[in-house]
Amino acid sequence: MRYCPIERAIDWLKSLLCEPYIIYAMKKILYLFISIFIISEGFSQRKIDLYGNLNNTKTTPLSMVAKNIKYIPLETKNECLMSAELQIYYEGSFIFVGDQKTQSFYRFDSEGKFLNKIGNKGNAPSEYPDALFFQIDNTERKIYVVSSQSRCLYKYEYNGTFIEKIPMEATSWTIDFFNNNIVYYNFQYNRIKRKKDVFELFQIDKNGKVLNKIPTTVKDEKDDVLLFDLPFFYSYNNQLFYKNAVQPYVYRIDNVFKINPVYEIVTGGLKNKHEPEDYKNLKKYADKIGVRNIFENQHYLLITYVYKDKFRYLLGYKANWTFNNVVDNTNESGFIDDLKNGPRFMPVNHIGSKLNCLISIVSAEDMSEYNIIKNLNTDDNPIIAVAFIK
Repeated sequence: MRYCPIERAIDWLKSLLCEPYIIYAMKKILYLFISIFIISEGFSQRKIDLYGNLNNTKTTPLSMVAKNIKYIPLETKNECLMSAELQIYYEGSFIFVGDQKTQSFYRFDSEGKFLNKIGNKGNAPSEYPDALFFQIDNTERKIYVVSSQSRCLYKYEYNGTFIEKIPMEATSWTIDFFNNNIVYYNFQYNRIKRKKDVFELFQIDKNGKVLNKIPTTVKDEKDDVLLFDLPFFYSYNNQLFYKNAVQPYVYRIDNVFKINPVYEIVTGGLKNKHEPEDYKNLKKYADKIGVRNIFENQHYLLITYVYKDKFRYLLGYKANWTFNNVVDNTNESGFIDDLKNGPRFMPVNHIGSKLNCLISIVSAEDMSEYNIIKNLNTDDNPIIAVAFIK
């Protein structure tokens, strides 16, 4: 019979302390200590050398990570004509699309049939003055459109009916949900030269009341620069993670609204560090690495990033924590679709879903080269490709 280390420790305590209540208390303390140790081990910080893996490429079929792929043509109607600059949220039953060029938002069913528009850009009380991003509350079936100009959230029903406008203390671009509350970042979290007591993350209730704040993680005044990359959130294992554009860390937000670094993404040190003059020299900025999105499940970690004006995808295998950049047979970034023999699968960075999937966007013109969807016109709305991950 195996002898548990905890029981061995308890027996040792019994030899020293005979009072039952002391032994009971010590047993509780030992179990608490070991539980904390296990939790901390599960979220111990891991370094990911993205810069060192820039030239580490591997031809990667989609079937290596996905069990199925579904191509969904978004219905083309005059009420929902859209550009290629899209934010996608895939809920399963519905697909929500934000057109960042026209600042319009739409809802489609799971097969791509257009259902309704969500709000309008304008100056009326129910209209938003500007908006690039949105977020879906699956639990309450509500849509939140983020207006950075007015520093407000515009809340709608799934059918597009306006509910209310919710003020925010700081300017933000995107939000997420945490413990049935809303979390957002301060877009000027790095402007530490201009203001003292800068806060980076906010937790508010669904009426806009501030519940918690997290101070900025930026301490060096050299990081007080114009930002080109946006911070972002992602969810995994019912937990919320956060990555800003200045620090190399991916933070897990815990239940008491504290942040803990779980990954450090190495992007080349000072060579790839933001400098005050970067915004004046776009070519110099293009040589830097910008992390744009992260997908994570129990088997994989996929980092979407930009380098030299191209999207790339670093795939990590959690079984042994090895990494490679995903490419097709021509060494272009993206997965080979060997499941439906479709176009190269390139996960988009502005996506949202609580489901275990990756999403790619294909133009109707590009999709017409493949024998998958019939009767496509080159000026039709894009096709959404949803890969369901193993």
